[in-house]
Order: sequence, then structure tokens, then C-alpha cells
Amino acid sequence: MKKLVLVHGGWSGSWVWDRLRPHLDERGLDYVAVDLPGNDLGGSSGWRTSLAERAAAINEAAGGPAILLGHSAGGIAVSHAAAAARTPHTAVIYLAAYLPKDRERLMKLGRSDTDSKLGDTIKPNMLKGVIPTSSERAQFVYSDYDGDDLDELLRRHEPEPLRPGMARFKLTQVFDSTPKYYIRCANDRAISPAFQDWMCSRYDLTPVASLESGHMPMLTMPETLAITLEKIISAA
Repeated sequence: MKKLVLVHGGWSGSWVWDRLRPHLDERGLDYVAVDLPGNDLGGSSGWRTSLAERAAAINEAAGGPAILLGHSAGGIAVSHAAAAARTPHTAVIYLAAYLPKDRERLMKLGRSDTDSKLGDTIKPNMLKGVIPTSSERAQFVYSDYDGDDLDELLRRHEPEPLRPGMARFKLTQVFDSTPKYYIRCANDRAISPAFQDWMCSRYDLTPVASLESGHMPMLTMPETLAITLEKIISAA
């Protein structure tokens, strides 16, 4: 059975997949959710957390060729993991995620998305080496979320280490040859749909699905997302 490795985005952790898990279980899918290094220590790791460390954690969780799924900033981490893998992964799935080209950095990509609403909420703490959490950011990340536990979700957010976002992605032949799939979020206010389309165009990808969702479909439409993932896994 093909293993799915779930990789969260910025300021969050493996808990973002909790509402998706029952739908993956219902379909008998094999999966593991990763907590990226640096997102679980209250920002105390700061400058010590590297992109290479995050890639290694992903590949360790995969335990061999797998299907890597990166959400949002997690797209950078899964790209780096795929590029660094000793044995090529089966596929990489980008869920409303950043899809880099050679020598690009997350910070550069983020600033290039002029339609994104996140820019003014990014206020790095250079001394600690983190981007602190922000309640202001919630209106864009959780724009279509109507659950009554939003405050609880926000309390689980952790400062995001700066160093991984400053590292340049190094494209390798292994990464270039790894099949890639993109799941677009049509109502996203964090990574704009137009920017998602532009990133896909650079790899000649056509999104396998365009969900009528904001930035967090694993919370707002988990069953639809699970169905989409099952189709990709079957085809990969």
C-alpha cells in the first residue's frame, strides 16, 4: 500500500489533519502526519531549525518511497525532502502550497504573491529567529472556517522558525523526475489562486482538483479532500 506523509504548513502542527484522519481511515489509506522540527518548542529553537532538518524528519517518517503531501509552507519542506531522498518518492502533492523552482526561497515566493493578504501579518523577530503567531492572520488563513473552536485552534499555533524560509531550494534530478500533483484552493486568501496557478505553470502542471475552499480544506471540507487524495494515490 502506498504511504501518504502529511506535512503541515507554517505556525501549525500535525493537529491540522485531525478532521481529515477519519476520512482517510474510512478509505483504508496508510498515512502518517509529521510534526516539523521547530514548530513545537514555543519558538525556543529559533535559528537552530534548518530546512535540511525538516526534510530529514519527513524522509524518516516516510521510511522509504512514499507520497509526500505538503500544505502551504509545507510545500517547501516536502520539495526539499523529495530532492534529498536517496530513493525517489512515489509522488509529491501540493495542497494550496508553495512549489519552488531551483534557488528560490520561501520568503521570496511569499513576497511575490501580491494578491495574498498575509504580507502585513509577517513580522519577523530577528533576535529569536522566528515569525511570531498572530491573531490578525486568522482572518486570511481561516477565512471560510465556521467552527466554534477557532480560538482553540489559534492557541495551538507556534512561532515559525525563520531559517527554513530563508534557505534556497536546490532542485535535483530526483526531484525533477518525481511526479507532482497540485490541489488548488479557489477561495484561498493566504496563497492566492492566481499565484497557485502561476507556480503550476512553471512545472507544466494542471491542478488535479480545484476545491471551493479557503486555505484550510482539511478543516472545512475534509471528506472532499480525502476523496481527492484517494484518487491521486490510486493514480500515482
